[in-house]
Amino acid sequence: MEIGLGWDACVVRYLPQRQVWQPVAEYHSDPNTPQFLGFEIPDQDNPLATRLKAGEVVAIADTCQLTDAVNRALAEQLPGAWLLVPLIVKERPWGSLSLFMPHQTHTWSEVEINFMRTIATQLEVAVYQANLYAQARKELAKRSRLAAALRKSEERFRLTALHLPGALFRYEQYPDGRNRVFYLNPMCERLWGIPAAVAAEDGESLWQLVHPEDREATWQSVLCSAANLTPWFWQWRIIHPTSGEVRWLEGAGQPTAAANGAVVWYTVILDVTERHLAEERLKEQQAQLEVAIRASKIGFYFHDLSTGTMLVSPTHRAQLGDLPTAEAFSCADWQERLHPEDRDRALAAYEQFLRGEADYDIDFRLRHRDGSYRWFHSNAVLIRDAQGRPSKVVGTHIDITERKAAELALRESEERYRLLAENMTDIVCLLDREGRCLYVSPSYETLLGWSSGRLISQHFTQLCHPQERSRVKQELQQMIQQQRFWPITHRAWTANRELLWLETLFKPRYDSQGQLQQLQTSSRDVTSRVQVQFQLEHEAYHDPLTGLPNRLYFMEQLAATIAAAQSNPELHYAVLFLDVDRFKVINDSLGHAVGDRLLIAFATLLRRLIENRHIVARLGGDEFVILATALPHLESAIALCEQITRCLQEPLVVEERQIFLSSSIGVVFAQNDYETAFAVLRDADIALYQAKAHPTRRYAIFNAQMYEQVLERLHLEHDLRHALSHGELQLFYQPFFNLADQQLVGMEALVRWQHPERGLILPGAFISIAEDTGLIVDLDKWVLEQACRQFWLWQQQSQVAANAILSVNVSAKTLKHPSFRHHLSRVQQQYPLGRGQLVLELTESIALELGSEMLNLLESLRERHIEISIDDFGTGYSCLSYLHSLPIHHLKVDRAFVQQLENNQRNLKITKMILVLAQELGYRVIAEGIETHEQLHILQRLGCDYGQGYLFARPMPAEALASLLKAH
Repeated sequence: MEIGLGWDACVVRYLPQRQVWQPVAEYHSDPNTPQFLGFEIPDQDNPLATRLKAGEVVAIADTCQLTDAVNRALAEQLPGAWLLVPLIVKERPWGSLSLFMPHQTHTWSEVEINFMRTIATQLEVAVYQANLYAQARKELAKRSRLAAALRKSEERFRLTALHLPGALFRYEQYPDGRNRVFYLNPMCERLWGIPAAVAAEDGESLWQLVHPEDREATWQSVLCSAANLTPWFWQWRIIHPTSGEVRWLEGAGQPTAAANGAVVWYTVILDVTERHLAEERLKEQQAQLEVAIRASKIGFYFHDLSTGTMLVSPTHRAQLGDLPTAEAFSCADWQERLHPEDRDRALAAYEQFLRGEADYDIDFRLRHRDGSYRWFHSNAVLIRDAQGRPSKVVGTHIDITERKAAELALRESEERYRLLAENMTDIVCLLDREGRCLYVSPSYETLLGWSSGRLISQHFTQLCHPQERSRVKQELQQMIQQQRFWPITHRAWTANRELLWLETLFKPRYDSQGQLQQLQTSSRDVTSRVQVQFQLEHEAYHDPLTGLPNRLYFMEQLAATIAAAQSNPELHYAVLFLDVDRFKVINDSLGHAVGDRLLIAFATLLRRLIENRHIVARLGGDEFVILATALPHLESAIALCEQITRCLQEPLVVEERQIFLSSSIGVVFAQNDYETAFAVLRDADIALYQAKAHPTRRYAIFNAQMYEQVLERLHLEHDLRHALSHGELQLFYQPFFNLADQQLVGMEALVRWQHPERGLILPGAFISIAEDTGLIVDLDKWVLEQACRQFWLWQQQSQVAANAILSVNVSAKTLKHPSFRHHLSRVQQQYPLGRGQLVLELTESIALELGSEMLNLLESLRERHIEISIDDFGTGYSCLSYLHSLPIHHLKVDRAFVQQLENNQRNLKITKMILVLAQELGYRVIAEGIETHEQLHILQRLGCDYGQGYLFARPMPAEALASLLKAH
């Protein structure tokens, strides 16, 4: 058989990894035939390939007989007859040897097929040999590379061992407990501080360097590794033999069992002191960071984008109300917790962040475990992999719920403030540091009628009344300097020239450095309040009845005058203390309404006299004071007193009624003698007391003797209390007689005080003290009981007539005292007297001042068969219309009228009038102080009933009176 005459041949290689058949060598009888080298024939769905891989020879007489798609496509390029012989190398299909007869049909003979098989077998051997040769060359090349690598490795090991920061050595431990060290690199000596030869000679030398606290545990770790032949890894401390420094070592080694029973470790020892210290510092820093994170309440999260896993810190879990130990937290869980109003916005922001289009810095709400929503501020960092793709997200969550609530409250507050500023009546201004207006609320125009633009760029004080601007500006500057702000009340003009009072509040605004940037002011109309304040101040310093300054105002002015006098020795001043004589009688007899109008009239009189030269004030009741300053001498104060006295000689008209008044005046004339206003007023009161004690003198000038008298009065008060409880009081009796036959008809009980040091003291010296201190009640009760007892004894001894009268003086305080009636009943029961024998003497003023209360009391006394006598009749302000209604029986004419009957026609007429009045009313009249026969004869002619006085008998003790009673 001749190959090459119209035949084509090629060798095709089977590539199982790629599942293709590819021509690798070809021969064409026609040079114009297309080349097929590199052409790939599919293995899949190729029946011819399947037959070849099975070792079958494929003979195709005519390619037109092919039916599969793969080979039909190939036949279109290479039509004709095909003979395909498989090539099997090492029992695996290697490829095929193919013979083609282009464009012809041909039936392949057995000879042709066997011939091709022979060639294929030789080709298989060649391929196998070529593979062996190639493999041998690869093996040789590999061995050469390994040898070179070994040499390089040994060199690297040598260099590494030489420069390695750790120690390299072989450690052997024998069954009998001995140990040895072989091969120590240079680092061993630097590490342990002992020569390598010493360590190799004696392995125990290395163990002696181990820290005592670590030696046993390190030894046990070696024994454990030896027993189990497990890798040895340990950290321990050594004490460097030279420096004494403690250093940390870390060792690792793999044990092997030797034939002689020893265990061998090839060991690396590293000095990890710096790493250990760094780890300790790292732990400390981590602990500090953990504390800081917990303190800051910042939640952290980690999102792995590749796995979808999300981890969150316990703080963030706690922020949402979950257990702090929980870790898992999915992205879906985060989305589900988002507030519906925030979900789309938050997810869109996160997607933009992952695409690298925007930073992730957002606020949103997450649902808390309790169902409420909490605000969070989230910030994240995107981590990318080596290819630049997003791989991880690390972020923080900060709970800003309180901040959001504050922001909401601030917005609401600002909105309310805006509405308030636009609708309120207060004027709101914003000022710069110099006080110029940057903003003025519309209420400026509403309240004052001016345009708001009028104040812009103007100083705030332009809002104020022109007379107030300087003061307000000065106060504003003072507040800015002191950084302390207070309200300022000032006046302002309206556009209609109406005067308003405004109260302005100042609120500073500071920058972060504490520097003042702006001032916010709020000015409110306080006109009504200021007017009320003025009214209250006026009422606080003025008497509501008379309109005069009151005690508070007077004392403040007096204190200021005293201070001025102390600094100015030339300044003299006077205080006049006045009261209306017998005002209580007038008030009670004419009524309180008349009394009030009388005080108003008296105050008007004083104000008219003083004008604006001095200060007139009402202290209370009927007490008035005058502060006269800058007086040149005492005579000026006396002239003022006399002027007041002269004016009071004319009657005051009240409700078409003329009323004559008199006033007692106490005067203090001072320079710099006093330190307190109280002391001045005290001394003026003392002088007033002296003036009242001498009615003929309407005023008295204070002197040191008066003060001594007051002290004397205080001593008497003390002694009087002692006298009541120690029996120093005694009764004297002064009889009175029927003037017609001069027979004794009765007696008046008079108290005397037998003082252990001062001797006998008359009642004029101590009755007023008893009245003022309230001792008069006990005194009157004692006198009543002692007098009734003595009179009853005389009756039992028949020394007095059956119709004799006992007269006892009783004060107003005693009559009004709740215990008096009970005391009177007890005395009457114990010492019963006949009807009308007991007479209680009341002064005219007492009878009138008690009013309706007096009527009830006197009626109760009359029911007890006690008669009433009005003492000192005619000396007071007798109210005749009231007198006839009183259930009285006796009138006593005061000695002041009796003693001047001979020489004073006026007194004679008054006495005659009293007697006529008494006779008309059915009263008996007793004349006091009869000392001459002429007085007696006049009284007899006038028809006076009874009389008493020195002409008949002086007051005497009970023993002396007993003798007189026997004579009558």
